[in-house]
Amino acid sequence: MTHEVVGDFDRKATKAPASEKTLKERWRVLKHVHKTPDGPKAKTPCDDFERPKPPAPTPVGIDIATVQRVADALEQCARGTRLKSAERRDYARYVTLTTTAQRPAQMVRAIAEDFHLREQFWIVRGAKGGPTHAIHLNKEMRGAVGLFLAAGALGRYDDNQLLALARAHGWPKTIPSTTRGTRSRSMPSGRAPTSAMCRRCSATRASTPRGGSTPASSLRQKNVGKRREGRLKIR
Repeated sequence: MTHEVVGDFDRKATKAPASEKTLKERWRVLKHVHKTPDGPKAKTPCDDFERPKPPAPTPVGIDIATVQRVADALEQCARGTRLKSAERRDYARYVTLTTTAQRPAQMVRAIAEDFHLREQFWIVRGAKGGPTHAIHLNKEMRGAVGLFLAAGALGRYDDNQLLALARAHGWPKTIPSTTRGTRSRSMPSGRAPTSAMCRRCSATRASTPRGGSTPASSLRQKNVGKRREGRLKIR
């Protein structure tokens, strides 16, 4: 790569305004193209600037009736199949994600010993930069987790396949997210947050002391979970 090519790239990269996400990628590429011809210690136009960060995603609500309709369809598919069939696992994963609002990356890391149904909490293992934390399990969450464990749904699975299946039964095609999140601290009653809200909740937990939930936030989550019991019917 010649210096002429680098100069041409610089002009194109700074010619027009761009979104934060595009600027973040341009920053990375600019550093790379300047260090390629001159070595890893070469000066670049990015040295005096931090890498741009995209803004926090805007929470998007989904009507709780839609979440229930998809759950009912998946439960109908699972009905009559063997206990640990693929259909029962799909249903169990869907209701576990949508009732607890945890990430698929957190769910796949879970082991049976993380779930304490009698004491009503789940020790959620950290994932994607988020810390390990505990969440209270209300009645419908415990029902979902019970199905999850009974179906042998622990471990890795294809989240994109589950999303496609949920979309086939009514999950909005305009929302490019995995099926997680009917619980939120700030969403109005009757609406369910998608993954954008889950990421915001995870970011909030990550900023608490020692990387975990504070007693106050844990109590608040428990109270919210109690108030929202009965919104979803887990069969």
